[in-house]
Amino acid sequence: MTVLLNDIKLVEDEVVKKLKNYPLLKVKVENVQEQESKGLNPFASYRDRAKFEEEELTVTQLERAFKILNSIQLKVIQQKYIYNPENISDATIYTNLLLKKQVYYSIRKTAINKMAEALGII
Repeated sequence: MTVLLNDIKLVEDEVVKKLKNYPLLKVKVENVQEQESKGLNPFASYRDRAKFEEEELTVTQLERAFKILNSIQLKVIQQKYIYNPENISDATIYTNLLLKKQVYYSIRKTAINKMAEALGII
């Protein structure tokens, strides 16, 4: 059972990492696309281009995965991981969303699992 719990934690960590990086990657992708639309080449090497394409794919896949969440799941994910630069506590988030603690954690867990499956992590 410990291995299973460890695997669950690794999956959650991977999803959370992608979610927290999403705002930065989104801006980076938009900036590069803007430079390319102006005829500029923002890449010094093929490796830089390949890395960008991977980041662009991550943004696209995350945005597609957001669409499978219901509205409250999306709000929880956004407030906890995406738009939370001050690292607001879970208690503040579930209070602001008018959710009970148990309900909040259940919604968050379900949303993380949906995201993990949609992103091919599980």
